[in-house]
Amino acid sequence: MDTLCSISGLDPLWDWNQTWYTHNPELSNCFQNTVLVWAPCIYLWVLSPFYCLHLYCHGRGRLPLSSLCSAKLVRQTGLSPDIVRYLAFFSYFALQLAQLFLSCFADRAPSGKAVLKNACPVQDASFLSKILFWWFSGLLFKGYRSPLQAEDLWSLREEDTSEKIISDLEEEWTAERTKLQHTSIALGSRLPEQAQFLRKIQKEQSSGFCLLRTLARSFGPYFLTGTLCLMVHDAFMFSVPQVLSLLLGFMKDEDAPLWKGYFYASLMFLLSCLQSIFNHQYTYTCFTVGMRVKTAVMGLVYRKSLVVNSAARRTCTVGEIVNLVSADTQKLMDFVVYFNAVWLAPIEITLCLFFLWQHLGPSALAGIATVIFIFPLNGFIARKRSKLQEIQMKYMDGRVKLMNEILNGIKILKFYAWEKAFLEQVLGYREKELKTLKKSQILYSVSIASFNSSSFLIAFAMFGVYVLIDDKNVLDAQKIFVSMALINILKTPLSQLPFAMSTTMQALVSLKRLGKFLCQDELKPDNVTRESFKSGERSLRD
Repeated sequence: MDTLCSISGLDPLWDWNQTWYTHNPELSNCFQNTVLVWAPCIYLWVLSPFYCLHLYCHGRGRLPLSSLCSAKLVRQTGLSPDIVRYLAFFSYFALQLAQLFLSCFADRAPSGKAVLKNACPVQDASFLSKILFWWFSGLLFKGYRSPLQAEDLWSLREEDTSEKIISDLEEEWTAERTKLQHTSIALGSRLPEQAQFLRKIQKEQSSGFCLLRTLARSFGPYFLTGTLCLMVHDAFMFSVPQVLSLLLGFMKDEDAPLWKGYFYASLMFLLSCLQSIFNHQYTYTCFTVGMRVKTAVMGLVYRKSLVVNSAARRTCTVGEIVNLVSADTQKLMDFVVYFNAVWLAPIEITLCLFFLWQHLGPSALAGIATVIFIFPLNGFIARKRSKLQEIQMKYMDGRVKLMNEILNGIKILKFYAWEKAFLEQVLGYREKELKTLKKSQILYSVSIASFNSSSFLIAFAMFGVYVLIDDKNVLDAQKIFVSMALINILKTPLSQLPFAMSTTMQALVSLKRLGKFLCQDELKPDNVTRESFKSGERSLRD
């Protein structure tokens, strides 16, 4: 490219002395006449096939725009001199670029499908409205003016309805369960009775993994978009301390041009805004996926409870089914929300310590030692809480089962005056359950306290070692502020990691329980007869 610029008699493509090391920065003539001119055209040429594919798949010849957006588009095309000057080929791409630009600011017109009475505005919201959540402002203003009523809430989107979510997951789970049953039958027919029993136990243990795999296939693609937003958020988050270091270095340099200070300050503001935007998009995506997972698994458990056979019903009590619907599905939702912290938090901690090493040198080893001391403690606490959860769920199942028996036989219980005896049994279960829960929460409090105090311990250890190892080491503003910014970043993964580890362990237990129940034998369709009801028939058949 530099050769092409020299042949044309222009400046080099990029000159740092002209753009950065100067008091009046500007781009070279070659850069303005090549990159700035051809980059938009290349962008449109590359994306136009995907745009045409989008129009073909949705059966529309254009983007659905509101009347206000169409008026803006007509006005812009009428005032643009490029439409008159350039050929029709370039005019087409200019119009498409203008349409794409305006579609980011204008809400889309409703599609040809049936429009709900109180449809959620996110369906037809513009690009900026979605990333900044402007579509939610109307409900906030309405709630500020007057208390919200049930009819003020929006209708669910089609992809959020229980009918859509449960039917899709049930189809995936049926295929996965059929595959698992065929494998068990093929191996079980060749094994003796004892080996078949061991195979049954192995099937129950692997059912949790099969359920996780089914959930990943159904909700994984949308969840990965949130993971991508989180990775971009982390990139911006680690860029802020680096820009802060450059800004503090600019303040120390008296000969530095003033425009660099404005540039660094503006860049810090922009990176902070982008960091916040991607963080909220990630949170919105995770809670949406968590809600869908909880709804889908609850629907599967409810439908399964209606078709299990008598042998499976003796092993799966009503209390256990209630706990599966209420407690275990909530554990899965928490697992979806905090799953990324399990693998991303160690990476964030490693990057923070690496940047601290660059600023403080070997003194960062003191912070690494503090982190290494904290991790084994919290790993032990996570394993201990997982075992306590299994014990707690066992007591909870027994308590709910006993309460169900009491309610079913309340007349006999009252007749024989057994209230006190059964009350003592229920309270005994509840007392054991509360003791287990108390131990679990004490361990969780210790874990949270260790991670919340870790940022102070890391800063105290690193700064203390940095000053003591050499008299020439001086803590100036640049080292202190940048190091504290990195330590504040380090505080977030350190505080999320214990909860994420605990949630993951609890979710694994819940997955095993849910998978075991969903793999129970069902009633055979041949054993159920369905006869059509005729009006007027009142005979009683044996």
